This record gives sequence, C-alpha cells and structure tokens, in this order.
Amino acid sequence: HDPWPLNHLLRLLEEGGTWRAAADGAAAVWVSYEQLGAPQRRMFRLLGHLPGPHVAVDGAAALMGCDVTEARMVLDDLHEVCLLEELAPERYQMLDPLKEFAATQPSPTTPAEGADALLRLLDFYLVTLTNAVSAAYPFDRAQLPTVDRSCPVAPVFASQDTALAWIVAERDNLVAAIR
Repeated sequence: HDPWPLNHLLRLLEEGGTWRAAADGAAAVWVSYEQLGAPQRRMFRLLGHLPGPHVAVDGAAALMGCDVTEARMVLDDLHEVCLLEELAPERYQMLDPLKEFAATQPSPTTPAEGADALLRLLDFYLVTLTNAVSAAYPFDRAQLPTVDRSCPVAPVFASQDTALAWIVAERDNLVAAIR
C-alpha cells in the first residue's frame, strides 16, 4: 500500500486487528504472509519448524508432502517475496526472525501438521542417507541397517561422487535432525 500516508498506517495500528497483532516489529512479515497463497503459507509455516539451517528442494518436497516440481515453485514464490534466501541453486534458508515468525503461525488444517511434516522430512533424511551411504561406500552395504521407511522424493545416487556431495551438503541438517 505505497500510497497510504503514515497517519493512516498509524491509525490502523491503533485500531487493532491484524495490523495490531503485527505491531511488534513483524508487521512487514505479517503483511507479506497475509498475501501468500495457501501452498506458500503452508510451506512458510513448515519451514519455521525446520530442524536444520537450510533445506534443499527435495527436502522441502518431503516436508510439504508434495512432488519436487511443486515444492520448487512454492520455494521460488517465497524467495521472490524475500521470505527465503537462496544459498545455492535449489537450496534455501530462512533467516532466524522469519523462522521464529513462521513457527508461531497457527495451522489452518490440522494441529498435527507440523509433526506430520517433520516425520516426512526425517523419513526423507533416513532413506536418502541410506541411499547415499550405499552408493558412496558399496563395500559396506552388508553392514547397513535395514530401513523400513519410505519417501517418494528421496533420490537414488548413480555415483559415489553425487552421494558424497549430498552427504556433505546435508551434514548440518542431518546433525540437526538427529538432535
């Protein structure tokens, strides 16, 4: 609302409502959040509960329970309105103040939305790590534990190099997920 004069904004803050609820310094984030579509709001809320410092597109797909193409579009939308930073191609992070704001937003769907999403993300990490270790260390395959979980977006690695690159890229997230 670029043409709104300052006194109009101050009056809105004094009146209450969503402007008042956001008056604690998160007003700009609140306004941005209110303008998001349903998938973008959901992804934003879920990223607020992310155990690690960043997420790749396939991890975000697991978190949201969608395919990689949809997750990529939603993440791009959030990046476009400056609610996410792109660290590297297809790897995003949310700044701590935004993450705190996202974590406080109530779920309009189910109370278990966050727990279900976290379980999908942990399944993604478990299945993908198993695939990566199997590809990176083929001589140890017989010693790998059996994994009875599944994840439709977990990648399978064609080479030792890609498997090791995934492990390195996800190290901080894997440690956070274990904690």
